[in-house]
Amino acid sequence: MTDLSQRAQENMKQILDRVSDIPPLPHIVIEALNIIKDPKSTAVNLANVISQDQALTARVLRLSNAAYFGYARRIKTVTEAIVILGFGVVENILYAAALHAHLSKEVEGYELQKGALWEHSMSVAIGAKTLAKLIKYPKPEEPFTAGILHDIGKTIIGKFVQKEFQTINELVDEGKSFQEAEITVLGFDHAYLGGKVAEKWNLPPMLIEAIAHHHSPMDAKEYLDIVCIVHIADAVALMSGQGIGADGLLYRLEPKAMEILNIKEEHLENIYTQVVQAFIDHRQLLELD
Repeated sequence: MTDLSQRAQENMKQILDRVSDIPPLPHIVIEALNIIKDPKSTAVNLANVISQDQALTARVLRLSNAAYFGYARRIKTVTEAIVILGFGVVENILYAAALHAHLSKEVEGYELQKGALWEHSMSVAIGAKTLAKLIKYPKPEEPFTAGILHDIGKTIIGKFVQKEFQTINELVDEGKSFQEAEITVLGFDHAYLGGKVAEKWNLPPMLIEAIAHHHSPMDAKEYLDIVCIVHIADAVALMSGQGIGADGLLYRLEPKAMEILNIKEEHLENIYTQVVQAFIDHRQLLELD
């Protein structure tokens, strides 16, 4: 997106001023993520922090033993999970565990039932990691995390600007994409707003850009590959039918994103199959409560 208009800036400020109650990542998770970034950290250091929170510990162990993340034998301790799975996968698990409650809520403006946004977010995460491995992206855990986070802006728009959605839907009926309709009415879309929320949470710039531009990958400035990965994975997840709301398939796949990653139509079919199969095999990812 280009620079916001004065009206859009005012809308954005009003929304961000009213979202002080948006739960940021828990303190324990932030501390754990900082340990992961420190090259001098050990599995014991990380386990000591995670283990301070009983609920987080339980979710980390549950996800560690989910088939998608898991190991051939049962993982019984956080330290064992970290040693076996590695810091990168544990980082994915921390984001998933921390954001599950937030993304599992009903999002009325988008007509997303309880749990639907979480399903969609995990579909995008799985698709992004699959695509990352296909193109030999050096750290496939990064697109996975970006996939979990990509639609965080929907939870904000759905909560605070429901009254605008009738107008947005009318524009969609006239032929605009959902993203174009959001921008026309609000001055920005849920992706751009999500990027601003990610900034408030002090997330890494790579994740901020992947969130902010997942519907407009050519606007990415520094992290084009991961933005294109999430953009394509989002399209595949929508095609798979996971967590579709009022916006449904009303987004356009950017052909240049596929060109940049050298992705062909048959690759999309393969990723689609893997996303659907992953959901059949790994329902544990959706059932953390």
